[in-house]
Amino acid sequence: MTSGPNSTLPAELEALVQRRIASFAGLFGAINLAGLVVRSVAMMIWHEQLAMVPASTIPLQAVGVASLFTIWLLTRKGTRSRAFVRSVEGVGLMIVGLVFSAIALTMTITIAGAPAIRQVLLEPGSELYAVLAMSTPLVGLSLILTYVVVLRAAFVPTEVRHTALLTGAIGFPMLGVAWMLGDKCGTNVTFLTPVAFALFSTAQWAIAVVACSAISKVIYGLRAEVHEMRRLGQYTLLELIGEGGMGSVYRAKHEMLRRPTAVKLLSSERSGAAAIERFEREVQLTAELTHPNTVTIFDYGRTADGVLYYAMELLDGATLEEVVEVDGPQPAARVVRILDQVAGALGEAHAIGLIHRDIKPANVVLCRQGGELDVAKVVDFGLVKELEERGPVEVSQDGSISGTPLYMAPEILKKRNRESPASDLYALGAVGYYLLTGTHVFEGQSVIEVLSHHLHSTPEAPSARLGDEVPPDLERVILDCLAKDPAARPADAAELRRRLEGCDCAGEWTARSAAKWWAVHEPMLVARRTSPPQPSGQPQNTVEVDLVRRGPARVESAPVTRGEDP
Repeated sequence: MTSGPNSTLPAELEALVQRRIASFAGLFGAINLAGLVVRSVAMMIWHEQLAMVPASTIPLQAVGVASLFTIWLLTRKGTRSRAFVRSVEGVGLMIVGLVFSAIALTMTITIAGAPAIRQVLLEPGSELYAVLAMSTPLVGLSLILTYVVVLRAAFVPTEVRHTALLTGAIGFPMLGVAWMLGDKCGTNVTFLTPVAFALFSTAQWAIAVVACSAISKVIYGLRAEVHEMRRLGQYTLLELIGEGGMGSVYRAKHEMLRRPTAVKLLSSERSGAAAIERFEREVQLTAELTHPNTVTIFDYGRTADGVLYYAMELLDGATLEEVVEVDGPQPAARVVRILDQVAGALGEAHAIGLIHRDIKPANVVLCRQGGELDVAKVVDFGLVKELEERGPVEVSQDGSISGTPLYMAPEILKKRNRESPASDLYALGAVGYYLLTGTHVFEGQSVIEVLSHHLHSTPEAPSARLGDEVPPDLERVILDCLAKDPAARPADAAELRRRLEGCDCAGEWTARSAAKWWAVHEPMLVARRTSPPQPSGQPQNTVEVDLVRRGPARVESAPVTRGEDP
């Protein structure tokens, strides 16, 4: 955990400060440049009317503009050190403060030397009018500079001490202008002496320093608090990438390691004893799996305030659901390759007594890994069930089962605790059907209708659904997986893999095929993720079904661990 707001800034905050300084300097520089152009044109047209604004202030303002753009040029790109960024900003803004002070002094001297002003000063009782005229440059430019430093404090998140010192340094030259103004007034009025003007200016800038410091304390403190809340052990949460019934998944960064990481947090609404037990079992059981096509668990822990989390690999790819939505039915050879990889992951789980219970397109991610494309990863073991219970806590409610209706095996609808490896193979067959045809095996207007089809309806052959030829051997494998009787399905994941490898089209989907597909469809996937989701009308979320009343008891949307756009 970080040591607090005054600790060394994290790298992402350092980068943010650099970007904000560059943006602030660029914007302020552009405004000053526009003002410089307008002043130059106005002085050429109305030079007599603007006699109180000396032409010598034009080069001074140009120096200020150049200083601001220098800050922008030196900080807008690359990763600069903290000392470099602060030095560039500090020197540049102090030059701007000097420029404003020099302009105010020049204008004050010019106004004070005007015969009309000198005459007013000599008339008893009229001194204040002359003083008001002479103090206009100091007051006006001091206010502008005050607005600038206040905006800087709000826009650039830095520590209070740094903000206070920088604000004071920027405004300090104005004290000299105030002293000079008092000297030029030359009256006998007590509160119009150089000391009085210097004190007034000091009070004004003291208020500015306090205001900027307060703003900086709030802004910087809030950022530090947010950063602290986003820290889970050695992990910093970066952005939300998925949400579901059991919790939320965030893209995260390890404090020292550079490997892409996703962190899943248990939802605060699901922090009861049963939910905690289920969450802990999910990470413990998933951590037992080492197959390359199963998402890898890195770490597990609990925050100081009791939030459970675990860290896993961040997958750079797209779910099968996204693949079909952007491209429709997939080539048979690609379907064989995907099903073979998923079957391999399930085979390892089944061998150690685990079943997934929620195999569906949204829980299989095609990703880049080790330079390879189309590496299938099985994710979200939140519904994993042990064939032989190892603990005293029953995770599912009495009389209910969990899964996704579109991929739920019929036997688990008939009787509780009928889940088996064959149930996962049924769901995988339904996934293969979806990949081949672009449609679900059974569809309906309600969960009950879909579940009824799984219980009683015979699946339409993929070739008939497509109205096109499908390799007969692959079609037979998928329909066998969808058999109502578990005994009629492939005996296990290993047999399913042997049958897939025996398909005539096996091996035809190559690395080159995958590379071409991703090159064409990556923009579509990006566009899909940045546009509002369109409802399909089909019950695709995970549900808990009450076997006593034969109805949906609860709906959950399972989070998908996905990384950067492929």
